[in-house]
Amino acid sequence: MMPSNCWSVPRSNPGFQAFINQSFAPGSATFNTVNTLADNALIVLGRPFGLGGNPATDRLGSQFGRAEDDAWRVSTGLDIDLSKTFRASVYGTYLRHFREAFVTDAVGSRLQNALNGLGGPNCTGTTPGAGGCQFFNPFINVAPNHPPSGNANPAFVPANVNPAGLVDFIYRPNGTRQREENAILDVIFSGETGIDFGGDPIAYAFGGQVRNSNFVSRPLDDLNNRDVNPCPIEGDRSCLSRVGADIGPFIFLGQSTPVNLSQTIYAVFAEVNVPIGETIELNGAVRYEDYGGSVGSTVNPKGSFRFTPTDWLTFRGSAGTTFRGPQASQVSPDSVTSLAGIQAAANNFKSVDIFGNPTDLGPETAFTYNIGAVVKTSGISGRERLTPTTTIIAPATSTRGRITPSGSTLLRATSTNMAPMTAPTPNDPSSRP
Repeated sequence: MMPSNCWSVPRSNPGFQAFINQSFAPGSATFNTVNTLADNALIVLGRPFGLGGNPATDRLGSQFGRAEDDAWRVSTGLDIDLSKTFRASVYGTYLRHFREAFVTDAVGSRLQNALNGLGGPNCTGTTPGAGGCQFFNPFINVAPNHPPSGNANPAFVPANVNPAGLVDFIYRPNGTRQREENAILDVIFSGETGIDFGGDPIAYAFGGQVRNSNFVSRPLDDLNNRDVNPCPIEGDRSCLSRVGADIGPFIFLGQSTPVNLSQTIYAVFAEVNVPIGETIELNGAVRYEDYGGSVGSTVNPKGSFRFTPTDWLTFRGSAGTTFRGPQASQVSPDSVTSLAGIQAAANNFKSVDIFGNPTDLGPETAFTYNIGAVVKTSGISGRERLTPTTTIIAPATSTRGRITPSGSTLLRATSTNMAPMTAPTPNDPSSRP
């Protein structure tokens, strides 16, 4: 078995002799030397299909993939007036997201066997090209044309075409089936006090939230399951004794492992809204969240104001902190394969496995503030009076601990439920014109 990025093509391969005949002038010294001495050809840093395309994709590309997503959610709520100035609200939401995705890739040991004439799903013997065993032809004489342009291939040899069943046997889907479920429960109490500073009464709200997330991921089959086939050769496990040798049987893509993750987050919050006369409105809020584990807990305050000295001018602003912890799917020990330019490899693109961080992925925190003004002009006369509004805002954000790939352990971010969690401010005066 050759290394995972190098394959040997024996002279007995049907495309081999055609390649020599087309590459060197018959009867020439070079032709005679190569034709006499060449026993095999090496494919180094190549791929099974190039300019001729892959017959399994109608020659439109070398690989194909598919992603299917199915998501739904249901929400319900109940509002209860406990008195004229005090009320309770209970809301519940359940979300479910299912995703199946894969990209085909060549299985290295199946490719090498097929180059040797021992490929195909029905190969039962040890004689190349016999007993249901088939040859895979890697040379350009296998392709009838150049698919993008439609130009005929003058080197094409019809007898050397690869059987479709053989290509499907070598190229297998590599992917996962994933399910993520989220259940959210909110309990909120709100009301107004009897205190009034010349505007509306002071209003308040407080409550709590519980969010539970469950993430399940399964490899599509045993070929891309690292627990079943960790080594380059199918069914072999001897590579586990060598560090870094467990690269799996695919020539490019990495593998997956079965994953079951769950996460429960608890939060409490409070908010107060204070109108002062007809011109000033103040708002303060604070939220506590506990993620548990290595992420820990956080307290995030937020304050805002709105000042309207005249009918045509309003000043507003806010400042506060936010906190974003990783979801269950982001601390998965599973991996995804991507392309990356490797400086040590002359900046060539290589396949890189990006893993989640299940042990010490910390939170992302930020301090945000903004201050602005809203100016209303005199308007335009006509059938209808239009009152243009100009808003001038100067926002700023300082973020620490951003959740991105870093160091030797990289993050795989797949969840779509990663909105920053801040104190609830439904009455935030800085957000209104």
